[in-house]
Amino acid sequence: MGVRGCALAMSAAAALAPVKGQAQGDPYCVALWVTRNAIMDRVGHCFSTPLGAALFDNSDCTVMQGRVSPADAAVLFDIQAMEDSAGCRVDSGAAPDAFAEALAARFRELLTIPVPNPHESACIGYTGPPLRLYRGPGAEGDVLFTLVAGQSVHYSHMPVDGWEYVTIHAEPGQALVGHGWQSPEDAVFPNCTMAAG
Repeated sequence: MGVRGCALAMSAAAALAPVKGQAQGDPYCVALWVTRNAIMDRVGHCFSTPLGAALFDNSDCTVMQGRVSPADAAVLFDIQAMEDSAGCRVDSGAAPDAFAEALAARFRELLTIPVPNPHESACIGYTGPPLRLYRGPGAEGDVLFTLVAGQSVHYSHMPVDGWEYVTIHAEPGQALVGHGWQSPEDAVFPNCTMAAG
């Protein structure tokens, strides 16, 4: 994702313009909303909407309308474009649902917040050796989870410098058992009972 000229001037207020309409029903839209606002939380934004205040800790907030780095501005710009393209309308006046709460909790464990990708794939029934997942790209010393044989790997986020954020499930469709960033040096897909997507 490159830095776009118009994104450089994006303020926190523009990045957090409330989006009203469809409530918490669409997981993709909720994931985009939570991702965008998790980035804003990390730069010290103070949340005033019920949804934002419920999901993010305002005890350490510093600004109502701060400016973000050029790199974060580019990511926020891309996320808003995805929200617009998908017609997302998350009701920031509503209470969070379980999906939004779980996603925000996962992001608190990470050094780098992953951006959702509408194109998904999966390795069903991983058959390879134990594989470490990390808190962020390049964070090899900071293991968050270890993938083991028999688990399934779900890819639904944009890669960062070749690193992939993945979620791990005991079986497809079952509850999440782990997550983290997969190193580009670790191959998963040659070691699958079945690949999807």
